[in-house]
Amino acid sequence: MSFSPSLREGVGGGNPRDRASPHPYPPPEGEGENPHEPLTFFVPEDFPMPQPPSPFLGFQHIGLKVHDIEAALDFYVGKLGFTVTEIHPPGRVPGVPLGLAFLRCTALHHDLSLFFWPEGECPAPKERTMFRWEPGMHHIALQVGSRRELEAWEAYLKAQGVEIVWQRAIHSPTHPEGDGLWGENHAIYISDPSGNCIEIFCDMG
Repeated sequence: MSFSPSLREGVGGGNPRDRASPHPYPPPEGEGENPHEPLTFFVPEDFPMPQPPSPFLGFQHIGLKVHDIEAALDFYVGKLGFTVTEIHPPGRVPGVPLGLAFLRCTALHHDLSLFFWPEGECPAPKERTMFRWEPGMHHIALQVGSRRELEAWEAYLKAQGVEIVWQRAIHSPTHPEGDGLWGENHAIYISDPSGNCIEIFCDMG
């Protein structure tokens, strides 16, 4: 079984969205009228759809492995403004040989878990996650409220000496410059000291 690419008004007639898995948000008004139609992959009619016991509420936290916990805390707490909830040295948490730090940027107990080795036992990675030619994480994303806030973050990070590995990215399914439709955003990308890439973005739609 394969997923067939087509334009929105493509293979089999009708809109592929009708055969796609349900989405909690309605399509934007005027969809399909934009001349820059994206390539869409949709679910085949004979694809076996699972019946889980309940829908997920969303992603609750991200767990990352870092080679240097001091450098990671300086980055996430000292530069990005996360708050430390708990830190456990290697071997303290049953069943987890690595150290574990819980950080938060919301009212949750933790939004980010950092797993770390005893000092000096893990070398720094050679490449950032975005550029590793292997399966695994590409990046995590942090959302801000507006384009102005994103620009302020970009200026702040540069002043803090944080390298912007991809700046002023525009993610749009319909137009390379973006036209304000649902699903579009502006973003910048940075990297923590262990090469884990982070997108900071704001919605355009």
